[in-house]
Amino acid sequence: MKARAAIRDVARVLGMTFQQADQIAKLVPASPDMTLAKAIEQEPKLKELIASDDQNRMLWDLCLKLEGINRQPGKHAAGVVIADQAIDEYAPLYVNDDGSLVTQYSMKDLDAVGLIKFDFLGLTALTVIDHAVQSIRRRVSPDFRIEDIPLDDRATFDLMCAGGTGGVFQLETRGITELVKRVKPDSVEDITAVIALFRPGPLGSKMDDEFVAVKHGQKKASYALPELRPILQDTYGTILYQEQIMLIAQNLAGFSLGRADLLRRAMGKKSAEVLAAQRAPFLEGMLARGHDPQVSNDLFDKMAFFAEYGFNKSHSAAYAYVTYRMAYLKTHYPTDFLCAVLTADSGDKNKVMRFAHEARSMGIPVLPPDVNHSMSDFTVQEVPGKDGAKVAAIRFGLAGVKGVGEAAIEAIVAARSDRPFQDIQDFLARIDLRRINKRVIEALVRCGGLDCFGHTRAAMTLHLDSLISAANARRAELESGQMGLFDMEPRVVTPAGPPPEPEWPAAQLLEYEREATGYYLSGHPMDSYADELRQSSVTEIAEVSQRTSGEPVTIAGVVVDKQDKATKANTGRIAFITIEDTTGQVPCFVNQKTYPQWAAVADLNEPLLIRATVQFEGDDESLRLAVNSIERLEAARRSLAKALCLDVDLERVSVQDIDRLCALIQGNPGPCPIEFRVRLAGTGSMDLRVQGDTGVDPSRALIPKFEEILGAGCVDLA
Repeated sequence: MKARAAIRDVARVLGMTFQQADQIAKLVPASPDMTLAKAIEQEPKLKELIASDDQNRMLWDLCLKLEGINRQPGKHAAGVVIADQAIDEYAPLYVNDDGSLVTQYSMKDLDAVGLIKFDFLGLTALTVIDHAVQSIRRRVSPDFRIEDIPLDDRATFDLMCAGGTGGVFQLETRGITELVKRVKPDSVEDITAVIALFRPGPLGSKMDDEFVAVKHGQKKASYALPELRPILQDTYGTILYQEQIMLIAQNLAGFSLGRADLLRRAMGKKSAEVLAAQRAPFLEGMLARGHDPQVSNDLFDKMAFFAEYGFNKSHSAAYAYVTYRMAYLKTHYPTDFLCAVLTADSGDKNKVMRFAHEARSMGIPVLPPDVNHSMSDFTVQEVPGKDGAKVAAIRFGLAGVKGVGEAAIEAIVAARSDRPFQDIQDFLARIDLRRINKRVIEALVRCGGLDCFGHTRAAMTLHLDSLISAANARRAELESGQMGLFDMEPRVVTPAGPPPEPEWPAAQLLEYEREATGYYLSGHPMDSYADELRQSSVTEIAEVSQRTSGEPVTIAGVVVDKQDKATKANTGRIAFITIEDTTGQVPCFVNQKTYPQWAAVADLNEPLLIRATVQFEGDDESLRLAVNSIERLEAARRSLAKALCLDVDLERVSVQDIDRLCALIQGNPGPCPIEFRVRLAGTGSMDLRVQGDTGVDPSRALIPKFEEILGAGCVDLA
């Protein structure tokens, strides 16, 4: 039981509130080796809080006694014990809650009785690679083999160095992405080193700085002995791997591999007693091979220092190959790769939004579900591009539509197996309406799944009952095999579909998409703000999780979930809201002080600008924003805009246009400065800024009026 967990568990037993326990637990620094004793020495506020209250003091005293004991039996996530005879000949067993057989000894105790634990890891990354490879074989080359890709592909390393590692195993977090950009890997060996370096120990001891400096020639690698060069040259003179310690002991001191492994273990555990016993044989072995005793002693000390941070190279190298393969697939087959990532992360809404956004930013179309093309999961589909040529797009799967279960998906896929659905009547007549009810069809309509039939979603929804009735009658007629009295007469062909109806307003259409799938598919309410927000201090929600606790942040988005409630003491109201932009969602807490600002905008159903503080809550460090201020984004645009930029082509505008422009500026005074870029063909361009107090109020209604005079795309908010 670790420090924070002990506080929360004991507080619960003592009947203390979650807020009381959380106040104390959050003062315990979040480091892996933190103890209660270390925490109270490092954090003065914690000492004050414990001393201020008898109940807090009792809590602390009990926690000190319970810290470090086993809270409950646990099962290793990947450990499998293998022996030459029945395990109960070596260790006691018990049956876990899920029915699995588990040893009662911990993995360290198993070593003592002669057993060995093997870790069998299941990596989602391997599934992503497999799905991407299968897609490439279907779509591009049936002979493609991931095992045959070159390991020195320059474009793949360029992608890593540029930080384009979203979805790539081991390289997704901001911290390691920045390390990759500093290291600039150009080999799988460098990736192996990056994975080993990105841990608290090496980073804390500045091993990463040493590695980067030597790799890029800012510092020269030094080797105490020439024999160390072949062992340490791949890591630029730094002892980074446990295997390097073993090789030094074997090659320079004559240790056997078994004895070298004992030395590695002793160094890694910092066992002073065992280390002292190993020093003499090491120095003797070095001396027997003609090495200077002082150099040998210094080398032993250096090995002992780095062993604390040493990583298993075989583990890091295996991960590095997976990392490289994923980066290669993303570089050369981005559509297939991102489709595989989306399928693997389909249960994580934030990741789906993040990678769909990344795909669109790379120019890859992301299409809504379609009853003629979608399978259960995300798939790659060839569609006509802007120039008429085929481009690869990612198609949402039918499983992403709420209420559309496996049976309904199977029925749709089976019904279209012979030929695509020709129109909505053909679709309704051929599907099994016993497995696909009206509610499922409505959801498919609202998310765009039936757009391929050419009718507005409003029309299909409004006339759905009559369409289903007609389909049922037609099916019954076909199944009966009977003809009506007038069936010999020529039929009058009627349009296959509902009567025309105007489409829903854009905002309503998007909201129906989100209700049906959990996502905005054909657009996003924040799309029209994207350019100006990109140039402001607003942070994309996908990036917020990379910030540190307590850091201020500004986000903009729409409310997709909200819950108001009274405080426990009934002294006011608070709110829990979820904000979404095009890259993800984040939960936000509105306290009593900020609640009046929230109440003023809660029912407006429009984008908001939120200034908040980053918080990581609970033992799982889940992200939440504490809201400091909240306002309508439309109103806030005036404070976000640094300048209104007007692009004036003197060959295009007339004197009358300039007069209209001046009148528009004078009629909409405000605090936003005005900048002009004046262009004349054959002469060049000149940037001008209006001096003095002249400015405009950059409302959304004003921009189209400027574009009416200057032309589309000639107005920008910087």
